[in-house]
Amino acid sequence: MNEELFYGEVLTSHALESQWQKQLSVVTGRQEGINASCGDDIIMEWQVENGRLVDAGFSGEGCVIARASSDICVGLLVGKSLAEIAEILQNFMAWVQTGDENLVSEFPEVKVLTSSIANPVRTKCATLAWHTAEKLLKLHQQLFGEQEK
Repeated sequence: MNEELFYGEVLTSHALESQWQKQLSVVTGRQEGINASCGDDIIMEWQVENGRLVDAGFSGEGCVIARASSDICVGLLVGKSLAEIAEILQNFMAWVQTGDENLVSEFPEVKVLTSSIANPVRTKCATLAWHTAEKLLKLHQQLFGEQEK
């Protein structure tokens, strides 16, 4: 099986059988992300306790790439401290811009987004959740202060 076909199957699996597509009962932060060029519209919710993301979810509508990327993003961030989340998001965005896979080597699951990132039309779909998470992190830090970075 070629790599691109395999990655396509993994993306479809994440989009259709998402572990993280859910609404939370306890929410400390909520952020909407919109990609008007494709019609993607997600809402990401976080539950942060003592500076750590203890639960998260996303809801909304989007293409397969946006939904799969949202599932991967949330799955990577849950359980991490806000400082770790900031680093993960920074490395992911740097990878998108440079293609340097060393930046995301600790997170092989993002490799399934490689062909989407390489396609300028699909980059917005693949990065929507990550941009939304960045906004949510900044919002959380503004609301709850520096102690939970």
